[in-house]
Amino acid sequence: MESEDRSNRAWGPQTAAVHAGEGIDPTTRASSPNLVMSSTFAPEEMAGFSARNREGYEGFVYGRLSNPTVRQLEEKLAVLEDAEDAQAYASGMAATHALLAGRLSVGDHLIVSDSNYVGTAELVRDSLPRWGIEVTPLDTSDLAAIANAARPETRMLWIETPANPIMRLTDIAACAALKRDKGIRDLVVDSTFASPLGCRPLDLVD
Repeated sequence: MESEDRSNRAWGPQTAAVHAGEGIDPTTRASSPNLVMSSTFAPEEMAGFSARNREGYEGFVYGRLSNPTVRQLEEKLAVLEDAEDAQAYASGMAATHALLAGRLSVGDHLIVSDSNYVGTAELVRDSLPRWGIEVTPLDTSDLAAIANAARPETRMLWIETPANPIMRLTDIAACAALKRDKGIRDLVVDSTFASPLGCRPLDLVD
């Protein structure tokens, strides 16, 4: 697809939701996104199936990594979130697991909202401690509580705002400042309830 450069767009959110990540198909000239069903692709250059082999390669190899239809969704979400890029998963819990397992290791410490989507709550409560990751759940709307819980080994602060299911709000910008002050590597913001139309966390963390 011949998608346009996001940096040159001045679209409002409604227009971006419709058109971002889309373009004219160069082969068929179709104006609507194609639904690509193939799980495998035939790259013009040698490429392996491992994600480790994708550095510097912009094409598609295997559907488990990405395909053109999913890529259009990722580009659309990146525009709506005002992000550099986006990565789509089969479910929210797949994304949550990938982030936690990919960024945390044995001996690390996680501070997490004590009001969370149930899947996230069960994962951090039941699984992370078995993997040697310490977890401190607390009210993330209380900045003093976060500051007091932070340790040298705290690698991630995970907030959910509005929180599921009680809709409690956490100050994203204040948490970003606290993250920097305490030397916490990652701030994760689950703002599913707000959606990019109500909150774009990346705009609040600089």
